[in-house]
Amino acid sequence: MRIEESKTKAMVFSPPHIDQPTADSLEVNNKNIDIIPEVKLVGITLDEKLNFQSHICNTQTKAYKALKAISKVTNAKKNPNQEAHLQLYRAMIRPILEYGTECTLRAGQKHDAAYAPIQRKALLAATGCKIRTSTDALEVLTGIMPIDIHLTCRQAQAYLRMATKHTGNPIYDKIAQERSEEKIGTTLHLLETRFKEMKGEIEVSTVDKECYYDSRLPPFSVGRITGSFLPTTTNPANKEEAKEKVKQILHEMKKTPTTVVFTDGSSLGNPGPTGCAAVIYEQWGVTEPYTVRKPVAAKSNNYEGELQGIYLALNTLHRSQSKNRRILILCDCKAALENVSSLQQAEAYNDLVNAARQRLFEIQQKGHNIQIEWCPGHMGVEGNELADMQAKLAAEEAKHTENNTTWTKQQAMKHIEEQAVKRWQRRRENQTTSSHMQKANTSLKKKCSTWGSRTTQISINQLVSGHTELNAYKNWIDPTETPNCSTCGTRENIDHYMYECPKYENTRQHLMKEIDNIYEDNGIPQQERTMDVVSLAGMRSDLTNEANKRMYLAFTKYIEDTRRFAEQV
Repeated sequence: MRIEESKTKAMVFSPPHIDQPTADSLEVNNKNIDIIPEVKLVGITLDEKLNFQSHICNTQTKAYKALKAISKVTNAKKNPNQEAHLQLYRAMIRPILEYGTECTLRAGQKHDAAYAPIQRKALLAATGCKIRTSTDALEVLTGIMPIDIHLTCRQAQAYLRMATKHTGNPIYDKIAQERSEEKIGTTLHLLETRFKEMKGEIEVSTVDKECYYDSRLPPFSVGRITGSFLPTTTNPANKEEAKEKVKQILHEMKKTPTTVVFTDGSSLGNPGPTGCAAVIYEQWGVTEPYTVRKPVAAKSNNYEGELQGIYLALNTLHRSQSKNRRILILCDCKAALENVSSLQQAEAYNDLVNAARQRLFEIQQKGHNIQIEWCPGHMGVEGNELADMQAKLAAEEAKHTENNTTWTKQQAMKHIEEQAVKRWQRRRENQTTSSHMQKANTSLKKKCSTWGSRTTQISINQLVSGHTELNAYKNWIDPTETPNCSTCGTRENIDHYMYECPKYENTRQHLMKEIDNIYEDNGIPQQERTMDVVSLAGMRSDLTNEANKRMYLAFTKYIEDTRRFAEQV
């Protein structure tokens, strides 16, 4: 090995129980090579102990600089709304905290201790809440999950990406090797434990493998496999036009012996029990059709059902002894048809798509001319309606099948995120003591909305969190402050401001009337028509988004009309 000594540095990685490096100097070709305590490699700072303390410190510094830059931007824009703050946080700060967490897994809880204050500071700025507001409350108000759960989620997703690479990929082969050797304590093993924490219903073996270009896949001759795809639109006029085109094509097929195939897939619930079917006319206009159907999985989606329907039809044609030179395949899923007949690598269900392409090629090699067309669904085309009926029967049969669900990479990643939200939910249920936050805990995704002026947004956030500009809270912070209302002399807490103070009685009556109208419009039973601040803040999970928006705007009007927080910045 030849090296340029003047450009070369050396680094000694020593076991944790050894305080000093095991080498003081290093010579190559009679020239000294400097031994350095740390090095930066693709954005990850490696130190002698591999505890990543330097990397975490560097990440903290970068994140705080980004936070300061965001502060300058928001101040210049006169304090934009909460959602703008959160978008800036997600775009500029969280990627810094996320970067390299799959590599620095050995740092353990050092990540959480270092990064949690950064996220908390960003959420305080976004919500405008008081400094003593709990981190839990800030996370609920913004819908931003705790940083430790978020990083665990990212680590689980990183492992899934690596474990679903194709055979022959160095990372995939390394994972397979460590599994066979049953190694524990390695970075890959730790990542696997993160995945197991978050996997839910997923197994690695059921997730679609990464796209891999196989040069052995046969190219398709444009002259042999043809097709045209009209836009899959819900516009009735266009679907009628497509229906007429299909009828014209089928009429032309009667002039030459042609095998016509209709395929379909169905998922009850999407995702849910999934089946597929194919209806095959051995000679269009002459023979009666025969059908084949197949349960796909106890839980899958329409798209996989459509792909499986095409593959089922091609498999059946491949085994048949049809003497017809022409084959017409019709399906009501444009995306499935395009993927099967395309030369590009599919982004999902790669093995299934490649198997269908292989069958197409083999049928073509038998001398058949294949034409592929999109057929509008549920438009009275006889073969399509029959295929749809058979696919639904197969989906019913799939309820009792033990077939494993095939997850696309996108579905698997989303499922891991859902498991992270559930973990957050369980933590909230076990740790929340505030009555307001306990109610907000029923639906973490119903975060506090961001309509209205920024000042009012801040007031609502503070009322939901329980840390406000009201006198009772000021007295809790500073006992020299009076806790009483300046109007009626009663202790001024949230309940007093919302439901008791006579100064706001007229405004309160208008609010109650509007809230009652919202409940009435949405059919909410009388006993469930609450008027607590969490409900008014648009965080009720049993109301539609539009109803929650109306609640929030009614609350906004109450706050602005009372002018109790008018001086708040």
